Amino acid sequence: MCSGGDRAVKDAEDMAKKLIVKDYKQENYITEDVQIVRHGHWTLREGDLAFWDRCSECGKDVLHQYPHFNYCPHCGARMDGKQDED
Repeated sequence: MCSGGDRAVKDAEDMAKKLIVKDYKQENYITEDVQIVRHGHWTLREGDLAFWDRCSECGKDVLHQYPHFNYCPHCGARMDGKQDED
């Protein structure tokens, strides 16, 4: 028969083994930070005092400059001219 002290040690060892296995499993999960990628293009628009580029996705304007932004600073759409895949 196990004494009370031996049983406590055995229980502690079993618990430690379970925690080690649990930590090992959690470390091996693959996680990714993902989001939907929106695609758009710039449309040149003439204003009163300047030229503006309008985002085809959100419709907001950005002061026209060269080179163009690679993305819309308002909605984050990539300005690569591709169509969204729904």
